[in-house]
Amino acid sequence: MPVIIILIIIVVIMSIKCVKVIQQSTVGIIMRLGKFHKKADTGVHFLVPFIDTLSYRIDLKERVEDFPPQPVITKDNVTMQIDTVVYYQVTDPIRFVFEIANPNAAIENLKLLTYVSHIQLDRVSRPPFFYYYPLPHKMKSPLATHTRLLRTQF
Repeated sequence: MPVIIILIIIVVIMSIKCVKVIQQSTVGIIMRLGKFHKKADTGVHFLVPFIDTLSYRIDLKERVEDFPPQPVITKDNVTMQIDTVVYYQVTDPIRFVFEIANPNAAIENLKLLTYVSHIQLDRVSRPPFFYYYPLPHKMKSPLATHTRLLRTQF
């Protein structure tokens, strides 16, 4: 009799653990035996015990990254320190998880390559001392295919 009660408790606990709820504006990545199985959109999802795992939860809202000041060379050939804030949004969570080892470093490098080459000292030295730069539409970067950089503030 106690064995049956213990088995019932184990089955109830396992069934509760196998039900996953994905919140709105969030996407889950379900792995089956360590391999990508499917993308879990908003709602209730049932996982196969001991085989499926909800490995990642990706937030699809706009994110803000503040990067430390960095020395850059402007178009006018002047070296200056800039402090940047990048606003971005993940558009393809599967590729964002599996194709980029360090997303923050990739966004920082993309920001430097994209925006810093367009800065002119005469634009930065006049008030206001910050500018929003929209992202060019035609970017040749793997990060640009599954994230959307919305704007950068200097």
